Amino acid sequence: MVNFSWPAFSVILAIILAYLPHFMKVALLTKFGKFDNKDPRAHTSQQSSVPEEKRALVTRLAGCHSNQIEMLGVYAAGVAANLSLKKSDTALIVFTALYVGFRALYIIFYAAPQVLRGNLRSITFVACMATVISIWSKAAF
Repeated sequence: MVNFSWPAFSVILAIILAYLPHFMKVALLTKFGKFDNKDPRAHTSQQSSVPEEKRALVTRLAGCHSNQIEMLGVYAAGVAANLSLKKSDTALIVFTALYVGFRALYIIFYAAPQVLRGNLRSITFVACMATVISIWSKAAF
């Protein structure tokens, strides 16, 4: 019998979501013939062949990827702390599901800043932080 752990699996999903904006950025740069794998972080210098209306999207996707990576470690460590303390219950499952859902929405709102002028992105970021704090609080108490 397989012993499935949603909280542990949610970390895998969070990793996938963290890299999704990067691969979206690479796809855009490749589509317009300007992705240099020798210097993959130089997305701004690689944008010269990208149409003007898509350049801002490339920059936003890079920023979204960076933010996803910045929060990933704190999230994964919080989940690991709960699992190591054997505190995997319904509350942890709900918090981890919320985190994954909010991170998916974050990508959409980051890539499309015209949605309420980026306010939804900020609200989603705060919601992600609240779930991470809740996960760590659960481990602490």
